[in-house]
Formats: sequence, structure tokens, C-alpha cells
Amino acid sequence: MSTTCPNPHHVELALYADDTAIIATSRTPVLLVSYLQSYLSHLERWLTEWIIAINVSKSSAIIFARAGRLFIEPRSVTLYGEPINWVDTIRYLRVTLDKRLTLSPHIEQVSRRTAQRMGLLGPLLNRRSDLSIRNGVLLYKQLKRPLMDYACAAWRSAARTHIRRLKVIQSKCLRLVTGAPWYLSNRQIHEDLGVPFFVDNIRALTASFDSRLADVGNPLLRQLGRYLLWPRVGPVARGVNLERRVPADQLRLPLVGGQVDQTNRARQ
Repeated sequence: MSTTCPNPHHVELALYADDTAIIATSRTPVLLVSYLQSYLSHLERWLTEWIIAINVSKSSAIIFARAGRLFIEPRSVTLYGEPINWVDTIRYLRVTLDKRLTLSPHIEQVSRRTAQRMGLLGPLLNRRSDLSIRNGVLLYKQLKRPLMDYACAAWRSAARTHIRRLKVIQSKCLRLVTGAPWYLSNRQIHEDLGVPFFVDNIRALTASFDSRLADVGNPLLRQLGRYLLWPRVGPVARGVNLERRVPADQLRLPLVGGQVDQTNRARQ
């Protein structure tokens, strides 16, 4: 009796706790289905020998393909005689993957959850609150940013337009914490609070992750290091709204420092 799961050619197995992903690669959907069905047949016999139950109704199958490539949806694979349906999006380890791997559904869900949490913390972060700016930033770092940073090594290759959603949420949250007026730029707020920009923070996290990949034995994890983040670009010139002129004495107003009253949060 074999003690390990079967591992045929063209198929890889990813395990984490009670979550299992079976990954098959092929240039044609027909061969892809044959590889998956062959593996599931071996897996079914192995599960029967070890008396392990599988909830087939909670299982899903998805085909990842390049954008613009059209193909007819193949027949469903089966396990214990029950078909496993094909889906357009699938959730694995709290990361939502779509069939084009744009990561847009995942970032949209993260944005929605972060906005909901920001709404719950609104009474503590609004300008009428007595909470200091320092503690407001601490609340953001402890309760909101982990939602956005989670699994960034997996979704770091998403398009800039998708990443910008999370970047905007961070800027809005810091403005809510500080009660900053409209004429203070996001760059000034980040610099005064000592909070890195969202993209820079993701770069630092993924760089730390990539530095440890050489000692990892899992080939699936080592391949994550091949996906690079967006190249660094300079500031983009934008049109100036001449009707909203910044007061001359407010061109540089520090948000934190010895001259700022942390109790009143410098919002008067």
C-alpha cells in the first residue's frame, strides 16, 4: 500500500493544511482534461485504500489561458462518479483567481473588505475623534494594511490599474486619520507620517519573500520569483486646477512633529 499521493507526469500537487490544488499543464484543453482525469482516477484509488473522504461538491475546476485565446469548454472531470464543474473564478487560500489571471476579482474583494473595515473604524478616525494621529496610523497598520498586503507575492504581477485601487484606499485612510486639507499632497502626508507608499511597501515585502526562495524545496514557490513588479517610473505631470489655489502660508504644513498638538490632532 502506497503512503504517498500519486504524482503522474504533467501534474503537480499543491498541499496546504486541508486545501489541495491539482495543477496540470498542456497546450490543448483535451490533453489537459485527460491528464487531470488520469490523476483523479489514481487519487480515487489511493483515497479508497486509506479510507479518506472527499467532498466533491466543494471541488471546482478552472482553465487558465491567455487573454484572447478562445476554446470550447471541455467535458467535466469526475471524482467518485460526480462531475467537477468548470468555473471562471476560484478561491484558493483566500486568493481569488480568475481564468485570465488578471487578479482583478481578488483585488476588488480586498478593496471591498478594506473599505468596510474603514467604515467600522470611522468613529475612531474622523476629525471629531480624540484619538491621536499616532494611534490612528497604528490602527491602520494593524487592522487595514494586513488585508491589502496578504499574499502580495502571488498577485504582485497584476496590472497597475488594479493595484491603484489599493493605493487609493491607503491614501484615503491616511487622509481620514490626519484630517488633512485638500491642498496637502498624498506624498507629503506619507512622508510626514513615515508610512511608505503602497507600491513601495509591496516591493519590500516581495523582495524579502524572494530572498528566501533559494532555500525552499517546493518548485511551485520558487517560480514565483520570476514574476517582477512594475518598473519604477517618475511622477506623471497632471493638469493644475487654477480655481483651487493653495494659500501661500499653507504650502508646507507638517502633520506630525513637536509643534503639532497630537491631542487635538491638528484639525482645527
